[in-house]
Amino acid sequence: FFFFQAEDGIRDFCLSRGLGDVYKRQVSTQSTWGFIKITGAFKLILKKKKQKMSKKPAQAQKAQPAQKAQPAQPAQTVNQFVESEGRKIWVPENIIRQRERNQTYATKLQELRTRRRQDIQKKRQEWLKRAEAYHKEYQQAERDLIDNKRKARAEGGFYVPAQPKVALLIRIKGINHVDPRTKRILRLFRLRQLHNAAFVKINKATTNMIQKILPFVTLGYPNRKTIQQLIYKRGYVKINGQRIPLTDNKLIEEHLTKQNIICVEDLVHEIVTCGPNFKQANNFLWPFKLSSPRQGWEKKRHPYQNGGAFGNREDQINELVRRML
Repeated sequence: FFFFQAEDGIRDFCLSRGLGDVYKRQVSTQSTWGFIKITGAFKLILKKKKQKMSKKPAQAQKAQPAQKAQPAQPAQTVNQFVESEGRKIWVPENIIRQRERNQTYATKLQELRTRRRQDIQKKRQEWLKRAEAYHKEYQQAERDLIDNKRKARAEGGFYVPAQPKVALLIRIKGINHVDPRTKRILRLFRLRQLHNAAFVKINKATTNMIQKILPFVTLGYPNRKTIQQLIYKRGYVKINGQRIPLTDNKLIEEHLTKQNIICVEDLVHEIVTCGPNFKQANNFLWPFKLSSPRQGWEKKRHPYQNGGAFGNREDQINELVRRML
């Protein structure tokens, strides 16, 4: 609807269908009659609905017998009076419920602790048996090495021990002047930060990769004592991408049960012997974050054989780890 100005200067309010309506001053009656028809149909529908709604309550009253109104019950409250120093103190309802809830939680927590303590006592026997078996195995290996050396010396020869299977890599340089290939290999070995350390299984592939990053790392062959100290003192595990301190055998049992590794000694034995589950055990361990060595580094720009820091130290890596723990 709009106001239009006609030629004679009189304003007119009409339903416009075009410019001709302004001059002819004719209002369309077709839309008006359609509106009247729709309104009449709508009134009939409303009338029928009201009749149906008026019939339903009457039928419901006939079907249901009259019920007596029950008296309203008073609201139950737990407000209590507590005697303290010879007088009564009113305690609010929310405080009482909070105390009951805390008591329930404390009882459940105590039950869980008791159950866990009993489980640990049962499993501790198994842990001790495995530790004793590993200790005897280590002693026998050392005894065999000494006997073989003595036997070879008595026969006029010399004994060559087996090649080491596990190496320990320690990053000695930061991120400055690192080319993309070297950076990629360091990330594969999980050596992303300065003084990070990780175990590596020695084979042809890893040996070739180590040669390409040799100026940035120092490596050697750790003994059993070094591996134990690293895991016990600086041991962290990877659970759901998070760095969790290794403080309980339960963490190992939950994630490495399929590999028959249920305690720390199992984990140490798998790393020392480079067993069939070395990959799972090593990936479960987070890379070790060591401190700067006491008495400092040697010259980092020179190899270890020339009095420097980088390169292969073989068994001398154990002395370096002692200074970095």
